Amino acid sequence: MNKPYQSVSEIEDLSLGDHACWLYENEAMYQDIIAKFLRLGLERHERVMYFGDLHTAGEVSRVLLQHDIDMTRLVAEGSFVWLAASDVY
Repeated sequence: MNKPYQSVSEIEDLSLGDHACWLYENEAMYQDIIAKFLRLGLERHERVMYFGDLHTAGEVSRVLLQHDIDMTRLVAEGSFVWLAASDVY
């Protein structure tokens, strides 16, 4: 998909296989983006992958728990994959 995404509300427009990279202005916006992205993928029964280096897996897990998403359980089930970008690129 070549369309740039400019707001969190457009996450719903993602299709299976699309890749997304969001810029955020503050920590609250970051937390909203990852929670909404992961929740949508899970509702669609998709495997969600997160690549990043600015936040540790523990930090991401705490953010998701604040949104009632248990990252530890999802990783164990294979529904969610968290990788440091430095391990991938």
